[in-house]
Amino acid sequence: DGGPLPLFSAGAHTIVTLRAGERVMRNPYSLMGPPLDDESWQISVLRTLDSRGGSAFLHEKIAVGDVIELAQPVNLFPLALSARKHLFIAGASA
Repeated sequence: DGGPLPLFSAGAHTIVTLRAGERVMRNPYSLMGPPLDDESWQISVLRTLDSRGGSAFLHEKIAVGDVIELAQPVNLFPLALSARKHLFIAGASA
């Protein structure tokens, strides 16, 4: 709607809704970048050969200036505010 975006915390993701004709895909993508930026969100989308449609659609059909539907940020594993340290480990399956 052009207004400020909701803020998010480390580990949050958004659901991106993609519409290809009658087909609707809803894929989660991790939010990256400054969590206090209310003007833009960043996501990374890996283009995989065995894509079920979402990553291929984003790489092939979406262009700068297109409007897409995003859900409110969700964080299923927020930082523990009482912890003194946090260790993040990322991985991908082959």
